[in-house]
Amino acid sequence: MCSFQGATTGRGFSEVIKVEPYSEFVGRNEEVEELTRWISLNKSECTSLSVYGASGIGKSTLVRNVYNSTELLRMFQRRAWIAMVHPFNKEEFLRDTISQFKAY
Repeated sequence: MCSFQGATTGRGFSEVIKVEPYSEFVGRNEEVEELTRWISLNKSECTSLSVYGASGIGKSTLVRNVYNSTELLRMFQRRAWIAMVHPFNKEEFLRDTISQFKAY
């Protein structure tokens, strides 16, 4: 199990979303639900989300499942998937981010 931390605003939390289990994503349903809940509680704020941990444990798979879920598609008008690489290239980062928002 992983834990997600986030700051609350003075307005508090607005809703909690129950995510149905993913048939092809076995054993991570609790983490998907927790991550989706954290995002839904902080959706009124402009924020970024960082996930870190050891290589090969499924971080990208977990986040990609939540990112592509119908719950998040309904929640946000615009969103972007940015993978940080080393060494960091500011121009590439900005170009990728802008291109994703232009797609909407």
